[in-house]
Amino acid sequence: MKKTIESRVVSVISKILMILEEDIRSRYNLNLDEDPLDMAAVILAMEEEFNVEISDEEAGNLKCPEDFVTYLKNRS
Repeated sequence: MKKTIESRVVSVISKILMILEEDIRSRYNLNLDEDPLDMAAVILAMEEEFNVEISDEEAGNLKCPEDFVTYLKNRS
């Protein structure tokens, strides 16, 4: 079964930040931008998972799981 963009985004964030997937889904607007190093790790992992390059300008607009999903859907 093909994983959705949403499930892949949640999975990446869960692995990088060591947060349960259920907690991410329940707080879909969770602010990920609090720790710059964590955010950089999430962006690098998203680039790898989705085979995209996210510019610094674009990365500045990605603050929560919902932002990543919207961004990646628009790139498809």
